[in-house]
Amino acid sequence: MTMQKIIGLGLLILLLSACSVQNVYTYPEDIQERYFITTGDTDRPYDSLGYMQVSKTGITLFGFWDLNDADLKGMFEEALLEEIDKAGADGIINMHFNEMQYTDTTRTIFAAMVLIPLPRVVTVTGELVKFK
Repeated sequence: MTMQKIIGLGLLILLLSACSVQNVYTYPEDIQERYFITTGDTDRPYDSLGYMQVSKTGITLFGFWDLNDADLKGMFEEALLEEIDKAGADGIINMHFNEMQYTDTTRTIFAAMVLIPLPRVVTVTGELVKFK
């Protein structure tokens, strides 16, 4: 392997790993008033309805066209609230979430590879609670 190829490969790896991605979602006030959702615990007395895990999957085509809202916004607006309602819970505590994210550099590379989609997955776990 020539020195130019090694340097080029090193720069590509640096570009792909040096970028950071951030995704933020804030519930509207009416949702905040109806459901208690936290990544921590609560001092309010409650009955535990059990632990839950819910995942949404999707794909990104052409690097930037997301199918199936497999992101935090899609998860929190739809799937998580449905699970809380199904369980008859008032909310969820000790919530953890994980979202597969891609940098703009990675998305741009996959935009050129039109036949290769990027997988998207977001998973939320936590304890469903009913307040006393």
